Amino acid sequence: MKSYIFFVSKGGAAKTTLAVHFAWFLRKLERRVLFVDLDPQANAANILTRYAGKEAAYKPNTLGDMADIIDPDSPWTKGKRPVPSTGFDIVRVSTAAVLEDSDVDDAIAALDHISGISEPEPLYDNVVFDLAPTFSAHHAIALVWADNLVMPLDMSSSGIDGVDITDATVESFNKFRTTPLVDCGIVAARYDGNTTHKAVLEEAKMRHRDRMLSMPFHDREAFQRGIAQCIPPWQIPEQRDKRARTAELQTLFGDILERGGDGYEA
Repeated sequence: MKSYIFFVSKGGAAKTTLAVHFAWFLRKLERRVLFVDLDPQANAANILTRYAGKEAAYKPNTLGDMADIIDPDSPWTKGKRPVPSTGFDIVRVSTAAVLEDSDVDDAIAALDHISGISEPEPLYDNVVFDLAPTFSAHHAIALVWADNLVMPLDMSSSGIDGVDITDATVESFNKFRTTPLVDCGIVAARYDGNTTHKAVLEEAKMRHRDRMLSMPFHDREAFQRGIAQCIPPWQIPEQRDKRARTAELQTLFGDILERGGDGYEA
């Protein structure tokens, strides 16, 4: 079981959009997915739970709020584990129940239990984390628990600063881990090829050449419509160039899986 964090210390870098599309892509591969939305805005969880398509495999079950799951009186703390009906589950954190630093160890233990990380057969093939840009106890949970990091690059002039800040944060958390977070690469997010985006991408390649994923996450109408309509872009009816758009995601996310050591076949 491999887990992936979509995180950068910069707002508006398409973290949620990427994480949601990645979860949908994993479901397309028929993988069992646990999605952990640790952004109190819960945009990712809201999009995923409002799935409007007809394929049941993309409709997740919400296991609960993280604060409820780690409550001493919760059935989760007394040995209950989920039985995924479709192989797609969500844990979220609400704005009404923001975790404190003291809850981090309990939350990590809860994720161990829910995912079955120590079991001979874990319940999930992949775990996907979505994080808010502003640092909190939620980030400590993901940065200690997860295996792999995907860093979206905001295509503004301050986007690379966000990468540098995130690198420093990850470096500090690697000291608390038995093995460092695997760097699955930096993806140019919402790239549309304008002059500013080209300049930012060129600078990023100069500073982080080996880390840059070759396929940007383009600013495609299909990806925006997928989020707005709560369906994967390949399910949008009458979409032009549907095959090309799906192939683009397959290239990007396939590269991420390979860098994460997560066996992938197209």
